[in-house]
Amino acid sequence: MLLLYIRKKDNTETLRRNVQLIDQSATSVTLTLWGDHAQSFAGVEGSALGIKNAYVREYMGTYSVSINAGCRIEMNPESDECKELHKWFEGERSTIEVKSISTQANSGSSNFVDELRLFSFFTNPNLFIDDKGIYFNNIGVVTQIRSDNALYMSCATGDCSKKVTQNGSIYQCAANHSSTEYKYRYMVSMEISDICSTTWITLFNDKAEPFFGKTAMEMGELQQSDAETFKAILNSKVFAMHNFRCRGKNDTYNDVSRIKHNVFDIRQPNFEQYGIALDAAIKKLEAL
Repeated sequence: MLLLYIRKKDNTETLRRNVQLIDQSATSVTLTLWGDHAQSFAGVEGSALGIKNAYVREYMGTYSVSINAGCRIEMNPESDECKELHKWFEGERSTIEVKSISTQANSGSSNFVDELRLFSFFTNPNLFIDDKGIYFNNIGVVTQIRSDNALYMSCATGDCSKKVTQNGSIYQCAANHSSTEYKYRYMVSMEISDICSTTWITLFNDKAEPFFGKTAMEMGELQQSDAETFKAILNSKVFAMHNFRCRGKNDTYNDVSRIKHNVFDIRQPNFEQYGIALDAAIKKLEAL
């Protein structure tokens, strides 16, 4: 959403700001603002926009949204639709790949290509990361999985996922829930390596179960009855390449700040897209 000075045909300058809009269709479109609209726009990532009297422009099969003097823009309007959009953006946006109708289909640009990052990207000391973190795609290989603490015993009360301690036949969590039962949950620590760097990530229950193809309870039973099979299932993912949808975010512990990576989705790599991304990166390097 950078504010740019653009020179017009009459040799005068004006301001332009391109804003990427997205909705629940997982499709993005560019909103182009000019002049005072561009100068005064105060939206940030995650803001919802209500726009009245905008018009759609088409050029060579791509589409963009523009406004004129009679257009009205309202930031975060009070409506049920706005609330649903915010809920979708916070809960699901990070896990999906977005298609843009403002980019030509043959240009090679996509959400995957534009957001492909190496883990070493986060070692840049001048990199600014806001409170929401940076969402990105990474093509990497699982190089290690720690099997010792891949599961933990959690509270069996409702949706509580806190660890439990055993006191006789009673299992109690930090929320003071007590039960004679417990549930196994995944908390798998994995090392991921890309072509330049390595990082450790933690895979929790909702992503680990489809990744390993076993529920946490099934794995917990195997851990007790057949430790070799338990380890074999975990190690079956080692040295396999995947597309990891991640978020890099500042995390402070004991006054030490570091980048923590969370995984929101794991998919098989699309090597055609990956090739396009690598080709685009090579062209940028050649242009330096």
